[in-house]
Amino acid sequence: LRLALATLPELDRFLIYQRYFKFASTEELAAKTGLTRHAVDTRLWRARKSLREALKEHSHEYERI
Repeated sequence: LRLALATLPELDRFLIYQRYFKFASTEELAAKTGLTRHAVDTRLWRARKSLREALKEHSHEYERI
């Protein structure tokens, strides 16, 4: 997961971390970043999609473990 997160742009990493590890609301994230709530939701959706793809792409590396 750490490697997949590292592939994201800095703002997207911040949003993912704040939303899913610090449990910040999208309204709080909008206020912190100056983005609209809709823009935060969209960036989170795209970041989750990128994470899924990165994890899927590298999952074969962990099958041996």
